[in-house]
Amino acid sequence: MAIFRRRPLAAGCLVFILCVAAAYRLGGLFLLLVPIIALFLVVGCLFFRRRAPYTALYLLLIVLAVALGFGRVVLDRAVHRDLESTVGSEVTLTLRVDEVLYESDYRAEYVVTVNGKSTAVLRADRELQPTPGTVITGTFRAESLSYESYYDGQENTYFSQGRRVILIPAEIESATPGAAGLHARLSAFRAHIAAQLRGVIQGEAGDLAAAMLIGDKSGLDDATVRDFRRTGVSHLLAISGLHLAILAGFFDRLLLRFHAGKRLRVGLTMAFCFLYCLLTGASYSTLRAALMLSMVYLAFFYRSDADPVTSLLFAGALIVMISPFAVFGVSYQMTMLATFGILAYRAVRQRLCALIPAGKGIAGAALRLLRTLLASLCVTFCSTVAVLPVQWLTFGEISLVSFVTNLIILPLVPALLVFSLVALTLSFLPALALPFSFTAGLLSGILQTVTARLSAATTPLSLRYSFVPFVLIPMFLLLAALLMADLKKLAPLALTPVPAAIAAFLVLMAVNGNFSQGFADTVYYQNGSNEGFLLFGGGNGMICDISSGGERHLNAEYQALRTLGATEVRVLLLPQYKDAYPYTLSAFSAQVLVREVWIPEPDNDEERQILFNLTEVAQKRGFSLTVFSPETPLTIFHTGKVTVSKKLYERRSVKPAFAVRFDFPERSLLYIGAAYQEYMADRSREITPAADILLIGCSGPSMKKTVPVPSGFSTVVLTTEEQLKHLTIRKDCKYLYLPQKFCVRLK
Repeated sequence: MAIFRRRPLAAGCLVFILCVAAAYRLGGLFLLLVPIIALFLVVGCLFFRRRAPYTALYLLLIVLAVALGFGRVVLDRAVHRDLESTVGSEVTLTLRVDEVLYESDYRAEYVVTVNGKSTAVLRADRELQPTPGTVITGTFRAESLSYESYYDGQENTYFSQGRRVILIPAEIESATPGAAGLHARLSAFRAHIAAQLRGVIQGEAGDLAAAMLIGDKSGLDDATVRDFRRTGVSHLLAISGLHLAILAGFFDRLLLRFHAGKRLRVGLTMAFCFLYCLLTGASYSTLRAALMLSMVYLAFFYRSDADPVTSLLFAGALIVMISPFAVFGVSYQMTMLATFGILAYRAVRQRLCALIPAGKGIAGAALRLLRTLLASLCVTFCSTVAVLPVQWLTFGEISLVSFVTNLIILPLVPALLVFSLVALTLSFLPALALPFSFTAGLLSGILQTVTARLSAATTPLSLRYSFVPFVLIPMFLLLAALLMADLKKLAPLALTPVPAAIAAFLVLMAVNGNFSQGFADTVYYQNGSNEGFLLFGGGNGMICDISSGGERHLNAEYQALRTLGATEVRVLLLPQYKDAYPYTLSAFSAQVLVREVWIPEPDNDEERQILFNLTEVAQKRGFSLTVFSPETPLTIFHTGKVTVSKKLYERRSVKPAFAVRFDFPERSLLYIGAAYQEYMADRSREITPAADILLIGCSGPSMKKTVPVPSGFSTVVLTTEEQLKHLTIRKDCKYLYLPQKFCVRLK
């Protein structure tokens, strides 16, 4: 392991990080493994005693790292034990509000300190409206955040910050305003600076500049955030080491221009790094970068070379020591892996850049530009490869245009940050700030235009295919082995696993695509009275939503569709009108790329108003809106057809009844809601023709009469207990009772 040769501190820090993760995941079992680990280390050190001159030091540091890792977890659990013991019950507590996480018209979430010791998340009605510093006393119901819910929604952030308990108010006794803490004051100061910056740089350009310079994303449009994420440059919106390195370098050069001494430059630049880190929220990536840059400057001060691998792992260990659960955070994992990939592949990068000769004049400038572009491409490539496991497990997709987008955008980032900073500094002198604010606004506009165009033109590559682990895991293990080897000798071979893996992935994807051509994986999804159909075939995803129109249900359907391999919604079919659809689609399409929305012709003024509002949302979000006639077959996935019946109304119900039919060359499925079942009892001849599978949903009023199942169906799927009581099924017909989920492949 050449990368850790003569790096005992780096090895100890890595062992400490891994031990913290193992201690949390294994619990008491980890204590039993400690003697085994110690024995393994002793045997290893004795075996390699001739090759390792620092055997005793390695052994001491690694044993110390194991002890510190286990001890840090024990200490953390002791601090939170009292609060975690209240999970599942109601308890009287005194809380201090530290931070406002989220506020809407209906719900709000806050970070609170419980009894002056443990932190938790307070989830309350919007009516409470506490400000940072407010002291709340009352009775609360405690609910747990398990690791299994870590990757679902906002819980991942809470869990990685050590907030494992959510408190829900049962009865509030008092809420007394108090002094805000340091975090709240910094947040208010950051909001003030953002407002100043938006005053200098107007419009959406100012919002983007505020997000990239100080991490204030409150003014960003949801569509902009989505475009940056889909094009693989979302890291630019999260303050990271890139931002800090650019600004710290600019600040250092500015001090050098004013002939500041070496000692003064080092001290002021280090102070600038940590102040900027605090101002921007002290994210893991920024804190890691601040610690690494500080080590570089200290090494420069003491006339020695800082080891980047040791600096990285030491910074990561300090973060875990301060916040042990950071090791489970996606942000922490990605910033550590990305930086490690860049550092480990620097020998390859240097060799490739050395292939480009030097020159003079215009030719020399062009060669230097080419060398810069090649270095940027290598950095993007190395960081992307390193974070692939996290992307696979967390997001399930990678951007196909990330390399192109980074090549276009990354050269503009330093200029945007510097011009924004200068414009902000000169904001009290508008005339002097004007050239800088104009240039920053122009660069922000270019960034938004590029990401929007590429986001609309591309589809991210899904990592949910079943064969992905068989390609990704061997590739990453081989890469890790090469990274641990001597890259100076193996540099020509270091990149060979990557093109081989890409070729294997493309071949397997083509085989999978040919195999699934003409097929559609169809999933019926039910949550209470909300229903939906998810179809995935040939790389295309479709949602047929039969629900109350709420955003939560539509998001759940999309997450289920992602597990099939979809990265976007090609078609969103709305068989009925709901008042909530304009708001729901506005919020949903801001986060998820929706290509088309299909909805039937309106029947009354209320539905026409909903359609008008949907038209405005479509123009704003960029998806096409198709209004179709009921009973008209619509083509899906080239070989399939979907047909929505006319709406029917029962005398005792205001809810419409309808049927949805999916026809493929060899198999078909017919969905009929509960109200349609009732209609079927009297007018069975007018039902949509029979299909292979009849799925009886729960849309509409409950059944009151016994209804016979018409002939022509080989399989009947039931979704409620009432259907078991009120349906008469023929003996030659197979039936299934699946109340929540039904999967079938149509072909």
